[in-house]
Amino acid sequence: MIKKENFFTEYRVSAVPDEEYAKVSSYIDHFMRAFANTTYKSIYLIDYYKKTFLYVSDNPLFLCGLSPKDVKELGFDFYLNYVPYVEQKMLIEINHAGFQFIRTVEPKERYKYTISYSFHICPPHKEPLLINHKVTPVLLTTKGDIWLALCTAQLSSESASGHIEMTCQTNNKLWRLENGLWKEYPGVELTENERSMLRLTVGGLSIEKIADRLLRSAETIKSYRRFVFKKLEVGNITEAIMMAINKKLI
Repeated sequence: MIKKENFFTEYRVSAVPDEEYAKVSSYIDHFMRAFANTTYKSIYLIDYYKKTFLYVSDNPLFLCGLSPKDVKELGFDFYLNYVPYVEQKMLIEINHAGFQFIRTVEPKERYKYTISYSFHICPPHKEPLLINHKVTPVLLTTKGDIWLALCTAQLSSESASGHIEMTCQTNNKLWRLENGLWKEYPGVELTENERSMLRLTVGGLSIEKIADRLLRSAETIKSYRRFVFKKLEVGNITEAIMMAINKKLI
């Protein structure tokens, strides 16, 4: 039987004094609520020292019929209640592998890394949803351990659970978790024309209008799309835009 403690069996956070909580607690709700109002994603703040959630945004799509207060009180038990058992085991493996990876990074650099992965949540009486999670450190302890982390959740552009990646915001490298080990890959690179095509598509322009704006033919714009689909390993422009945003390519 999986318990929420299994998420933390290989990671111990050095002590966080009450006065440190006092410094941040008055700001958490204010800033997190303001951020939640600017995005379509579901967001929550993970406390790795107390092993719970400090904030959960009000996004009904990802709450499985619960209120933000309910999910906040459940904390990591939310995963045990609403994620398929086999994927619960995957989430624990991801947690362990992520903590192992971050130990290899200098503490002052840890803020720059984000782990991303997809898994299903199962709202009662509804079809399972495949969602993408991204977790980024927000605050570290004085010893460099991850104390608070920001998690964002959105519908996944993948076709199955998994696809576990670690990225760094200051370079174009990525690491994928394969058979329990991190393997480094070169990051995806888009040309300026490809990025412009995606940005203009996000802006609602048609292929013909994008062609006019970029002084290219419609066939050339279509070729940009095909190249982007291949690079990002997606099947349509909506998935391409989601993936490019996720990877901070546009």
